[in-house]
Amino acid sequence: MNREFKNIVPVIFFIFVLAGLISAQELKPEEKYNLALNFEQSGELEKAKELFAELLKQAPNDFNYFNSLNRVCLRLKDYDTSIKLLSGRLEKNPFDYNLYGQLGASFYARGDVDNAYKSWDKGIAVQPGSVVVYRAMASYAIQSRAYDKAVEYYKRGEEALKNKGIFAVEIFNLYNALSKYEEAADALCSSIEYQPLNLGMAKSVLFSLAGKPEAYDKYFDVVSSYYSKDKSPSFKELMAYVYLMKKEDDKALSLIEEIDSEKKKGEIVLNFAQECFANRHYNASAEAYKYIIDNYPKSPFILQARSYYPRCLEIIASSEEKEGWKTISFPDTTARAGIC
Repeated sequence: MNREFKNIVPVIFFIFVLAGLISAQELKPEEKYNLALNFEQSGELEKAKELFAELLKQAPNDFNYFNSLNRVCLRLKDYDTSIKLLSGRLEKNPFDYNLYGQLGASFYARGDVDNAYKSWDKGIAVQPGSVVVYRAMASYAIQSRAYDKAVEYYKRGEEALKNKGIFAVEIFNLYNALSKYEEAADALCSSIEYQPLNLGMAKSVLFSLAGKPEAYDKYFDVVSSYYSKDKSPSFKELMAYVYLMKKEDDKALSLIEEIDSEKKKGEIVLNFAQECFANRHYNASAEAYKYIIDNYPKSPFILQARSYYPRCLEIIASSEEKEGWKTISFPDTTARAGIC
């Protein structure tokens, strides 16, 4: 009985497989599409490719079928099919810059760099005055890890659009990711020239480079060059944070105080103190809070300054004790600050 059952199992399995294949042919398009997606997700890419191809043949203009088939071809490294597929669609849609972008990516993946660049260039030529197109082609280049080409497209876009700085943030992010700190610093300064609000991003970047003195030196040289020509509050503040990263706290706070002397509100000093504390620059934070205590005793910031100043001193003292230093006695500022 057991032997007979074992002989029947393969037959039953074959019947189920055959039934599955027959039913696949009878599926509605949306059902077949979902089945193809399931095949793709389970790693059965050839089956997914076959179903997507059938669907596209039935509905040649369906965008989802087309993209799905191209995606699976790329996963299978079937770049020739992908290129043929995209080229055919471009014949019907010669002004679709995204198709040129995809085609370039397929060429690049195949190792045909020249044709990749030609495709992306054609994509730009479709709408040479569009910010979106330059950003799109650069994005396709980044996805292909053609980073230098992406930078080229961003810079070409700034020239064509006569708008220096419009892609400065994108250029900066690329250079910084590639550890090209001098170029990154230049792009960062350009972005602040273009939009002073980018200063907030600049601060975050500088703090993120903790432990990379070679980066600070590059940033210092470039920012100093810009600051020598532009003494605006934005570049003065940027210069202060570069000093902070180089552990020249006195120079950093001096520049922050200069900016505050023009506004007489203490807010920029408070922000500096908070950012220094959050990023463990406790000496600079303590000095900034002390500045608020000394100069703005009636400001809305005074309670925070009174609270955080002694905390900074405690952290500094604790750190120095751990490093084998003698305990330092700090002057009592509570009376001057009005604390009972």
